[in-house]
Amino acid sequence: MGGMDEALQSILADANRLLSERKYDEIIALVQPIMIRDTGGQAQRLFGMALLGQGKYQEAVHSLQSTAQMLPNDVTVAFAYGTALDKNGQTEGARAAFERALGIDENHPGARMGYLNTSKALADRDQVTAPMKGIEWLYGAWQRDTNNGELANRILDIYIANGWADSARQFGDLLPAQLKHADPIRTKLKDLPAEAPPAPPNLQVPAPSMSRPVMESCPFCMQQIMAGVHTCPHCKMVIRAKSMPGADYKPEWQEVTLNILCWVGMLLAATQFTLIFVAGGQATPLGALALVISFVQFFANLAIWQRVDFVMHIAKWLYVLLTTRSILCSCREGMVMGELVGREREALMIEVIILLVMGLYSGFMVYLLNHEGE
Repeated sequence: MGGMDEALQSILADANRLLSERKYDEIIALVQPIMIRDTGGQAQRLFGMALLGQGKYQEAVHSLQSTAQMLPNDVTVAFAYGTALDKNGQTEGARAAFERALGIDENHPGARMGYLNTSKALADRDQVTAPMKGIEWLYGAWQRDTNNGELANRILDIYIANGWADSARQFGDLLPAQLKHADPIRTKLKDLPAEAPPAPPNLQVPAPSMSRPVMESCPFCMQQIMAGVHTCPHCKMVIRAKSMPGADYKPEWQEVTLNILCWVGMLLAATQFTLIFVAGGQATPLGALALVISFVQFFANLAIWQRVDFVMHIAKWLYVLLTTRSILCSCREGMVMGELVGREREALMIEVIILLVMGLYSGFMVYLLNHEGE
């Protein structure tokens, strides 16, 4: 709070005292007038925490989000922001905020409890429809408390319910001895299907191993992550289309290129949509068709970026059609170009170049989507 005048410091000290007394209305009345003067973020912090105390969770989220950016190393702010998000029903954001708080102070009791509870809530949501995602939520919490038998049991239950016995067995090998040899975990591990018998010594070609690793390296940030996850929890990059043990991820350049082209595709579609409207092209049948195509293309790229499997399959054929359309249209315009001169010829040449670029873009998207589906 260096550089602030004595009057400002006195107001903030009073507001901190009122916060301990839970007099939230008085805090807001006291700090709201000085929020512009306070460049250290302390008034903003007190204001957001007062909103949280009043139960105004949506407003608290907005206020504490700004405060968390101003005070990135303040564990109290990170915890309060996570609490506001959780109370507002934004569970994934709350878990990330609690994780940020633990990055500042790994022993913060409130952040540890918040991270545990949001992890379990997200696992409850996803463990049936996306079991590997459910395991990912729980595994992150278990890594911070490897003696937590409840989390270990839940992870094992998901592995077993989906028939991933090898992964369950390997996860069991990671457990501390006091958990591994205590019921019900001991019973669950004992009741797992037996491993395949070893190949006879005289067999020249050994049978392929069906075991799946519990951990793997992210191809982008190289951090250790749960095997089979959809998104790296460290760098937030999508590394495979489906979450399941043993699913291969694509080479780095293809994944990065697909993400970049999705953004390029959304930008091009939005530009085309705007140009058609400005030119009044929606009044003609061809213009209306182009308008619909650009609209569909925008949301198809958005879904591809999010790796929505069903949309990706449809989008591949959409890009096949767009590639064919670009080739046919550029050929048609090229035949007409020879009959024009001056500015009309230049304008048509630009249009042909745009069509060819769109064709190359669409064709490359077909290749990447084919590779994604392999």
